[in-house]
Amino acid sequence: MNVSNAILQTATQSGLTVMQQYNITPPPNYGQNAGYNGNCVNNYAGDKEKEIYWFHPDHLGSSSYITGLDGEVTQNIEYFPSGETFVENHRNSNYSPYKFNGKELDAETGYYYYGARYYNPRVSLWLNVDPLADYNPFYNIEHYIDGQHNGGVYNSGNLNPYTYCYNSPVLFVDPNGKQGYFMTPGNTSTPQNVQFAKRFLSGAGRFFGDAWSGIKQQTKLSWDINTANRQGIEQGVNQMVGQSQAQARYILSGKLIKDIQTPEGMGYASAAIATFALAKRLGAIGKSGLNVEVFGGETSSLKGFINYDIVATEGIRDTTSNFSKYFKSGSVGNVVANNPQALFLEEISGSVAKGGTVTVRGTINNKYFKTIFNGKAKGLDNFEVVGRHEGLSSEGYYRSDGSPIGGSNNINEIILRKK
Repeated sequence: MNVSNAILQTATQSGLTVMQQYNITPPPNYGQNAGYNGNCVNNYAGDKEKEIYWFHPDHLGSSSYITGLDGEVTQNIEYFPSGETFVENHRNSNYSPYKFNGKELDAETGYYYYGARYYNPRVSLWLNVDPLADYNPFYNIEHYIDGQHNGGVYNSGNLNPYTYCYNSPVLFVDPNGKQGYFMTPGNTSTPQNVQFAKRFLSGAGRFFGDAWSGIKQQTKLSWDINTANRQGIEQGVNQMVGQSQAQARYILSGKLIKDIQTPEGMGYASAAIATFALAKRLGAIGKSGLNVEVFGGETSSLKGFINYDIVATEGIRDTTSNFSKYFKSGSVGNVVANNPQALFLEEISGSVAKGGTVTVRGTINNKYFKTIFNGKAKGLDNFEVVGRHEGLSSEGYYRSDGSPIGGSNNINEIILRKK
């Protein structure tokens, strides 16, 4: 009790100091309520207050332990990650409705009230749409559509207006039903922590924005290639070259090292690493890329392949010596060459991604195919042979003049994989 008395005296004196600083007259008997005149225990004339309880929250502000005036635990609560009550123990009749995140639980519905909307902890979903997802500049200061608040629409976590805290309720907390913040143990409400979270998520949002811009750029370039838009192809290639040079200057200047140490840089790098790891796990990296048929004639007969031939009317009309002009390093995942009309492996090697495949088919009478099939072509040292097949059907294969090859079961095939 001596400790409580000392705290009360300190608080009273601090209050008087502030009032004096701003010329405020203290209320009558200020600091002497409940009989206080210097010793709050010995001089209190009324009944002692027994219904006093102290909340002991975790890093999310959830009430884990509630203790009474004597320091004994009167209520213990454990939660599932989404906030649903897992275990609840009581020592007396006291029942506190302030539980997960310190919010009030409606005993009749089982929902938590956050201010802007209600939350259902059983399914980890809000009952109402996110206020920031509704573009209303008259009522909301922030709007996802403007790219505000944790990256706005550029952060995929904001695209579902019903999910609670980006489906990460152990790492984030939403104090009012429309503001998800990253939380750290022992530091749950400081402005510095909230500001760090905003800047961190802003960097992550910027990564997804840059990624989306890159996808649109690649899509446009692929369209230009498929429609033989030579001007569009050259513009796209020049743009990518310029971006690569700018990135190289950025890295060599040392600015990258400085930027990555900021909260925005950490968020950007974390989003990039997480996206790369997910793509790698799903097999989207090392196996994907553009599909190109070389020597396909006027039009490619292969669905989903870009036609590349000196006589192409659809696709790219050029020689294989200029292959790298249209396809940057590592951008091609699969190449098919039926009845090749020139030696081409050395010329396309740089554009084929690591792990990408090159499938070459033809007859032994084709000198270019024969050189590749017998392992004597230039550029073969960049590949490993993963398949060789002889005696395949010649149906559907044609000479360069468009006439059928003829015969039967005289097509051979070799499959190469980029080292």
